[in-house]
Amino acid sequence: MIRVGTLDTVVTIRLRRTWGSRTAYRQSHAIKTPRQPSPNWSCAPEAESPGDALRKAICGLTMHYRQAVGEGYPPAEDWLVPAN
Repeated sequence: MIRVGTLDTVVTIRLRRTWGSRTAYRQSHAIKTPRQPSPNWSCAPEAESPGDALRKAICGLTMHYRQAVGEGYPPAEDWLVPAN
């Protein structure tokens, strides 16, 4: 479980082993800042290792957060969109 920037919403990232030694992940929320046309869900939610999968999930959220804040948008809880 993580929090993104100053947002209070807790994002849960679940990891699971897939074929071979790869690790898939699933996020409880995606991020959609005012600068994005739609929520950012990874199109390939897996990686070589659990650490890489966790980093990939977190980087996807924080990159968009930092870009929006850097452009002057005030952080808002509705940036985090729950999974269906």
